[in-house]
Amino acid sequence: MNDKIFQAFAPVRTPFARVREFKKGQAYLSGLFLQFVNVKVMVSAIVSIQMFVLPYYQSTEALAAFAIFIAIAGTSCNLIWSGFGSVASRLFANHTKLINTILAISLAFCGAGFWF
Repeated sequence: MNDKIFQAFAPVRTPFARVREFKKGQAYLSGLFLQFVNVKVMVSAIVSIQMFVLPYYQSTEALAAFAIFIAIAGTSCNLIWSGFGSVASRLFANHTKLINTILAISLAFCGAGFWF
């Protein structure tokens, strides 16, 4: 039990590790590459077309339109996700101690929920 409490409050005592800064071109290219190899995006596109499009539309034009829509929607969601990640990273860097304390208390509360 004491070991779990120690693990919950260990992040409070550790400083925030700054991530190294990438050059602009390097970050863009790695993000572009990630978009093409991200299995989650591919699986969700296949499942979306299979479950929601193919039962209702069989024409090539409709399938192409839905494929383009899914590609645009996936890219937009990925950009929004990375934007919020950038904001969260700055927030964590500026308020490390407070956020680590809140997360440690939340983790301890969830751990206590298992026993009580």
